[in-house]
Amino acid sequence: MLAKSVFCSYTAHVSNNEPIFEEAMPEQVPIHEGVEFRLDTRNEKYAWAPLANCVDVNPDVFYPEKDDTIGERKAKQFCVNCIVRVNCLEYALENNEFQGVWGGKNEKERVKIVRRRMRFLGSL
Repeated sequence: MLAKSVFCSYTAHVSNNEPIFEEAMPEQVPIHEGVEFRLDTRNEKYAWAPLANCVDVNPDVFYPEKDDTIGERKAKQFCVNCIVRVNCLEYALENNEFQGVWGGKNEKERVKIVRRRMRFLGSL
């Protein structure tokens, strides 16, 4: 879901410049309306990122407008046969990514997954 140049290290900032997540970071690459995103592929946790189908795709594709179903379908098409789709989705779930398409799922779909997991864990 990121351009190849983005895969160097990871951080996220909201528009008020308060960090949400932060790790070792070289240069910052703006991604979407006040959000900066970088993955450190030297970290095994993110080694999957360069293998993504979307590695050379403009990141804006994965942040369609709220009711843009065509844009969302277009974004999800990159995920259909992606070998790291599950890794991408798990990354988004673990890091509370609130925007965009990750691992073939939009925001609402990811919330449903989290709720299902919480119900399951509560039933144990």
